[in-house]
Amino acid sequence: MHVFDENTLDIVFRELDTVADFVTYLSKRTELLCRERPTIWADGEEQLLALYLRNTRHGEHDFDIEVESNGKPITHVYVQEGHWEKLQAHPQYLAKKAADKISYQWERLVSKFIEVGNPTLVDMPDWQPVNDVEPAIREMASETRLARRILADGLSKFVDSLELGKAKVRVMSSPSTNDRVYAILAEPFVSERFGTYEQYRRDRLAKVAAYAIVARTKVPTARMAIGIAFDGPTKDMSGGSEDLFCHSVPEVTQAVLNDAERVPRELRILLPENVRSAGSRHQEYPEIPPRMSRQQRRAQERAANKKKRRKFR
Repeated sequence: MHVFDENTLDIVFRELDTVADFVTYLSKRTELLCRERPTIWADGEEQLLALYLRNTRHGEHDFDIEVESNGKPITHVYVQEGHWEKLQAHPQYLAKKAADKISYQWERLVSKFIEVGNPTLVDMPDWQPVNDVEPAIREMASETRLARRILADGLSKFVDSLELGKAKVRVMSSPSTNDRVYAILAEPFVSERFGTYEQYRRDRLAKVAAYAIVARTKVPTARMAIGIAFDGPTKDMSGGSEDLFCHSVPEVTQAVLNDAERVPRELRILLPENVRSAGSRHQEYPEIPPRMSRQQRRAQERAANKKKRRKFR
């Protein structure tokens, strides 16, 4: 049983505001406090939380509290005030908060699918049953805060790269687990090609489903593929819609491996000759460049102005 007071509960929920991050903290907290030694004393839950957020082990946040010193067991550890206060004022912590802002676009997308996927609020179209939407929403909501930042950043850059009247697809692996992959499709509605908007959405969902299934076969460890489709930009575009698809394969059998070879060739999608790969690097706590002196700033400005003059010549 975990007990928090009314003040620290708000702090924990504010800092660990996804289910994945909060549950992981509880698990690590259990490991720490259930050890035979040392006994932990702290001037508040927020001080323990600061230790947890500042330290990582094997790629995960963890408490950096030793059990031995000079070969002798440590019996008691006292975590004093100041850890939380120093963390909140640290430039990299502030940079993390600024970098996390884009991640809340992922929340808004999940919330929108919850709203439009609720049959008590909206009549679901016959081509998109609720049992396809609900598992995908669960998977999207299980991402960590850092993973949401990476996914939202990738989605934002994908939208910025769209061209009028052209369809485009982006495949992204989940940053928080190796068993989930996303296929995102932007398909413009062209009445000459699709006829009605209803038929366009049927075709669009079928297309993103195909991409999601093939994307899953490209990641050997993936057990789940999620397809997200929306309207690509057109000249006379007004409004739009979103579709969600979920494809789950609990176990990779030989039949699944055979499909991984056959399906991409048959559909002519996500083949090496028509895929461009790109990577990006994200740090949970972005590095802060060292502050420049006045002389360094002036030298940088002179170099930039000199470069501009050369360009115009």
